[in-house]
Amino acid sequence: MRVLIMDVLIYLPWSHSLKEKRREKAKIIDRMKNRWNISIMETDYQDFHQSLFLAMACVCLDEGSALAKRDEIQKDLDEITDGILQKMSWEIR
Repeated sequence: MRVLIMDVLIYLPWSHSLKEKRREKAKIIDRMKNRWNISIMETDYQDFHQSLFLAMACVCLDEGSALAKRDEIQKDLDEITDGILQKMSWEIR
């Protein structure tokens, strides 16, 4: 068993308030939880309305399936967010 841990920074240039940011965050978290069955939450930049930093974790059978899931999650994030995926870091434990 392996654990995939991902940190994602999304830039929201159109967001002018924390309310707009929360709306985008809720959309992303709901979609990711329902589709991928992962743990996800905002862990940094809570007071900045144009930066959304999410931490994700999921359990995988082996390293190969973790890498495949990472690629699928990144592709899904690119599709559903209206923001710009600025940074994504990951590790497998």
